[in-house]
Amino acid sequence: MKVNPITVSVINSTGYNDQILSECNKKEGTTLNRFYTSREDDLTVIVRHGNRLLVHYYQTWRVLWEVFITITVIYLCIIIPLFTAFYPLYLNNPGFITIEIIISIIYFFDILVNFRTTYIDNVTLMEETDLTKILKDYGLSIRIIFDGISCVPFEIFIVPEFGLLRLLKIYKFFRLTNLITVMRIPQIIKLIMKFLIVLGFLIIFIHFTACVFFLMIDRDHTWIPPEDYPSNQTDFFQRNKSEKYWASIYHSVYFITGIKNGGETTEQIIFFCFFYIVGAVLTAILLGNMTFLIRNARRDDTLFNETYSTLSTSMRNLKLPSSLRYKITEFFTANYNILRHNREYLKFIEKLPPSLIKKINKKALATIIEKNNLFQSFPKVLKFALIRLQCIFYQPGMHILTQFDRPSNLYFISKGQCHVEVVDEQKKIHLVNQLDEGDHFGEISMLFNTECTATVSTVSYASLAFLNPENFQEMLDVFPDIKKILLNKISKYKDHWRVFIKNMIRRVPYFYKLDQNLLSLIMYSLEQVRYESGEIFFEEGKKTDSIFFILEGDVEAFTYIHDRAASCLVISKSSIDTEDSLNTMLLLTLASIPMGSCIFPNIFLSQSEAMISLRALSHVHMLKLTMPTLEQHLINYFSASENIQKYRETLFYYDNLINEKIPLRIPLDIIKNHKYSNGIPKKQWRVCQKFKNAVLKVINTKRKLRVKNGLITKRMVKKLKAMKFAESIGKVDLVRQIANDEVSEDIVKILHLVDDEEIGNELLRQFALKANETFVVSDFLSGRIKSCRKKVRKLKYSYEEISHLAMTVEKLLLEAIKISKAV
Repeated sequence: MKVNPITVSVINSTGYNDQILSECNKKEGTTLNRFYTSREDDLTVIVRHGNRLLVHYYQTWRVLWEVFITITVIYLCIIIPLFTAFYPLYLNNPGFITIEIIISIIYFFDILVNFRTTYIDNVTLMEETDLTKILKDYGLSIRIIFDGISCVPFEIFIVPEFGLLRLLKIYKFFRLTNLITVMRIPQIIKLIMKFLIVLGFLIIFIHFTACVFFLMIDRDHTWIPPEDYPSNQTDFFQRNKSEKYWASIYHSVYFITGIKNGGETTEQIIFFCFFYIVGAVLTAILLGNMTFLIRNARRDDTLFNETYSTLSTSMRNLKLPSSLRYKITEFFTANYNILRHNREYLKFIEKLPPSLIKKINKKALATIIEKNNLFQSFPKVLKFALIRLQCIFYQPGMHILTQFDRPSNLYFISKGQCHVEVVDEQKKIHLVNQLDEGDHFGEISMLFNTECTATVSTVSYASLAFLNPENFQEMLDVFPDIKKILLNKISKYKDHWRVFIKNMIRRVPYFYKLDQNLLSLIMYSLEQVRYESGEIFFEEGKKTDSIFFILEGDVEAFTYIHDRAASCLVISKSSIDTEDSLNTMLLLTLASIPMGSCIFPNIFLSQSEAMISLRALSHVHMLKLTMPTLEQHLINYFSASENIQKYRETLFYYDNLINEKIPLRIPLDIIKNHKYSNGIPKKQWRVCQKFKNAVLKVINTKRKLRVKNGLITKRMVKKLKAMKFAESIGKVDLVRQIANDEVSEDIVKILHLVDDEEIGNELLRQFALKANETFVVSDFLSGRIKSCRKKVRKLKYSYEEISHLAMTVEKLLLEAIKISKAV
């Protein structure tokens, strides 16, 4: 079967990425086989390309293979130098030759494995699984040269000393560092293993140096150890081989420490210089690595000490009492690791692809998956959410959501417990619910983009998962039925704050029998507004498209009195008789509206003009329902929409004179909550409200009549002036026409533009009026231009005078200078 190379991502061995499978099936001739292991957490996958295996670098057996190769390298690094220098006869031993041949075959097989092993691309930082690129990467690298040389048993078939070339394989010793990085073991064990690797390399280097050192000095026996310099004789070469080896080890350490090691011949001096340089470089590398490992091993302690030092300094600067310092220190010490683990987890998640995040969340959030009704009712939502859920940890007593704060996220409890507290209208805190593993919260503020309706705090150490607003909205778009489930759950809430708002809304007559879901939609769609004390937020004479519900504070309803007759209702006659009082606009307070009340429930529907103004008596927190919001929610509730429309019709009466419906005049459109009112009782309030409504109607009627009468008077004066002018020029017929309203009084302005027979032509009259307006504007502009010209001429004349004066002053100054010089 012909199979095309493909690229796959790292997945868990207990399952397979369905998306990858579907993409692979679309490719013609592409086949993926799955290989499972007994370990559930082992990240292994093998992609078969026909009969060829592609090996991933992180596979367990691949790691074990590298360890095995490293062991053979250590064996060669010890045996080959030792036998070459001290026991050359052992190189011809049949057992040694057999082992060498086996190792050569193993190294050859290792080359074949490397041609099939994936690697991490330095540019994309992704695992490269393209077979062509793998062959090119390994085939063109210097590694294949070292691996090829290490496969040849030089000490058997060629010159034994050439067997040292097989030690080039020692570079594999450091590949263990990369393997340790991907191993699933604690960080401290990784650091210990890396330290042992560095230490092992040091020992091998000393051993190798000792063997090469002995080969160099054993040629002519002229070398004298530094300790035998006083006698200038040595018995070093007469000792047995074991003593020679350990003496060579002792002197090879000199190359690392930089101690003088002698050297009699030129070759020995060159050799010793070379190893001194290598030893110095190696010492720097080893010390640097050890320092790095030790620092990493103590990194957490160092970070803790730095943070603790900063905390202690801050507490001293703030001069906190010792008892409070002790509590803060105790809290910091107990919770430091939790905070650190939380930061490490977030950094870890950021570096993973969505496929792995999905699998991690599926394991870590098993409690949510098993107990939450959203995921139980909609399995497809689970696949959607697992990729997008993010985890976060909280300590006991921390607030996750705070009532009246802006919306944040939709939270799911994975581990731990949370308390739900609500502040009611009287500022009392009530514990309304306890949330356990699998529960969710924050859906109200997310659904309606409103302020949080409760405070949620942790009882114990809690592990939460959350969806941010963007992912939550995306979930609603993909799975619209989720919204119904959330709304059904919301409609069952019975906390004090919800009951207070619901009762306040139900005081509006046409909202009393609303469906529970519709009531929830309206309740949580209300816009929250706040006003400062003394702020006027609504003025009379305007139309309103909103109902106001008072959550906190008091609102004053008032109007202004402009005329003397209405002023008699609120001020004494003696003060009215003064001339200033007639021009004074008096403020008439009509009602103090407490929290829990509703303002403009009827005007909101009739869209008529309000007859009162509103201002805040204290800091006021209100809910506002707008007409577009109500209409949007009524689309899917036909019966409720019909009932509200019927109620709306009762707010109009039919005017036979103008032959149309006119909205009823409701001056004081308020539904007052007497529970929180310090004023008169409810029954007396109704009587007072009727009286105030009657007074407002009288004031409003008089105000309209006065405006209307003023306009009529102005028109009559203008009409009389026009008739008088027409009579003065002898146009009696025109006087009669103006008196009978056959023509407008403005006709006198255009008599110089039209003839007598053209006066009856309406079109010519309108044209002449516009022409006259143009002449008036033109005359005005001409006058302004003439005035500007006069001012320019005056400025020019003033400029000439100033110039003449300046010249005169200049002459006087010159004469004064001449006189001063002469003197």
